[in-house]
Amino acid sequence: MAGQITLDVVARFDKRALLREKLPEIGPDLVLVGLRSHETDRIGRSLLKLLPIAKVIAISSDARQAYLHEMRAHRAAIIDVSTRALIEAIRGPDQTRKRG
Repeated sequence: MAGQITLDVVARFDKRALLREKLPEIGPDLVLVGLRSHETDRIGRSLLKLLPIAKVIAISSDARQAYLHEMRAHRAAIIDVSTRALIEAIRGPDQTRKRG
């Protein structure tokens, strides 16, 4: 990422207990969390509750996987207002195809 993006580190916490207390005070735009071995990325969802406008990236302990959590408003135009298009909008395009 060097040379592609500039990040300002505003805090570092070695204890998870400090996250709930300190993060809302700081109000970062981005939170990077290193996951422990066998830990899921569920912490990303918890952190979004504290910082709904932030992006949270949880990185696996072996640094092979990362999970982006963010809340964002989404808008899409439904051009072809048909039953199928409405069902697709409700279920999502992947689930509509699976169900036929």
